[in-house]
Amino acid sequence: MWIKQEQYYWRVIIAFGITLFSLNSVLFIFLGQANADEGWYLYASKLVYAGQYPYQDFAYTQTPLLPYIYGITQNLFSQSIYFGRVTSVIFSTFAYILSLIVARNHGGKMASGITSLLGATFTFGIYYQSITKTYALTTFFFILAILALSSNFKQDLKVILSTIFVLLATLTRLSALFFALPFIVYAFITSNAKYKLIMVAICLVALSWFLALALPNIDAAEWGLLTHHSSQWGNISIAGRITQIIDFRIPLLFFTFPSYFILWVTLFIMGYNHLKIYIKHYFTVFIAIAGLFFFAITNLLSGGFYAEYFVPIIFISFPISSIAYTKIFHRQKKYSKTVMNVVLLSTLVLGLIRGGFYLIDISGGHAPVDEIRNVSTIISENSTTRDRIFVLEALWLAIESNREVMPNMTMAQFSFYDTDTKTANHLHLINGQIALSYIENSIPKIIILTELDWGILRNTSFYEDIVASLGKNYRLIYSDTNFGQNSSHIEVYVRRTDK
Repeated sequence: MWIKQEQYYWRVIIAFGITLFSLNSVLFIFLGQANADEGWYLYASKLVYAGQYPYQDFAYTQTPLLPYIYGITQNLFSQSIYFGRVTSVIFSTFAYILSLIVARNHGGKMASGITSLLGATFTFGIYYQSITKTYALTTFFFILAILALSSNFKQDLKVILSTIFVLLATLTRLSALFFALPFIVYAFITSNAKYKLIMVAICLVALSWFLALALPNIDAAEWGLLTHHSSQWGNISIAGRITQIIDFRIPLLFFTFPSYFILWVTLFIMGYNHLKIYIKHYFTVFIAIAGLFFFAITNLLSGGFYAEYFVPIIFISFPISSIAYTKIFHRQKKYSKTVMNVVLLSTLVLGLIRGGFYLIDISGGHAPVDEIRNVSTIISENSTTRDRIFVLEALWLAIESNREVMPNMTMAQFSFYDTDTKTANHLHLINGQIALSYIENSIPKIIILTELDWGILRNTSFYEDIVASLGKNYRLIYSDTNFGQNSSHIEVYVRRTDK
């Protein structure tokens, strides 16, 4: 009877977790802060289905799979930030459900129930997996790889499936390659000669597709995948970078995710004496831990650094932590169980209230996407689908208004690269001289500038000429505050017809 009651209890917990996760995801679809990355990922999704290729025809700063997947919904329905976010939530929800299955397979209903609560209260991660970025798709492939490797399939099939999934993750986000390495090494070690050849063939297919896109303009691919990211270090020396990692980046992670670190430390201390037993019986889980460790190191060393990079790591840690919690909990005495329960409850509460709700944005009096749609309506009313627009940070507007941007302006504010014109064109980017030529010759019908854009243009030697040409060739038709990711000022100009 007690066992049946416990099973029923955890089923209720799982149902509650799924409901809460779904509600939080929907909340962030509609009220989640606009993120500049959403514009360029969705615009890239538009371009690939128009017959263009990443790196060859437009700048792109990740491995190339995401636009081909997200472009499906953009083409089946319509270009919309909402559809992009719905696509992310579909993948994040599947990843969440699959994580419950992984936890149940190794730790039973209790582990699955704990995983459901950890995932549902991780509001910081839910936000970043509800908007159009690489995290939802990457996490989905990560958990698929773990599920495949821990399934009851034959060993050869398990390693082939896990290899495919980690390669798909790598084709979504370059740093996922380091998560993939332990899986691929394990697959090769445990396979016979026949299946080693099959896995080599699979790896070659993935590599060949990537190279087919990258090699025709290897400079643009190198800029998008390496230079763009590494250049964000600036001129800091190796010693300075190490110091920044130790003094700033690691402390930032502890500050952002304190409860999860405390949970992991508690589990390690409580289960340390049985570590050898766990490694022996749950070896595939430790492969996943190794992959997450290498993925974390890679993101710590990246030129740009944001806590959001670690969302897939935290999310994938939930079934692993829940399995460990379940196995360790039953070995503890009453006092130790109380400590574990307090730590777990604190993790859930802090994840919920100290997580991502600050990323809800109603500063402009409207939902973030509705703010973008309001400005897009003005653009649509003052231009046709044949007209091009000049837009940097606010690239969302090109999606919602269904307008083409000026050549080489597909990466939002990162489309601007302070280099010579020949190099900028070769990399599918713009510089101050190109921006001036567009405005000076009245090529775009509409020009949209935010505070961030003005800051970028102000640092060029062409700034005064840009301002003069803008005043001469365009007139201001809209101005507002509290717009976009930075809740900043935005201005919309239309080409003059009275010249």
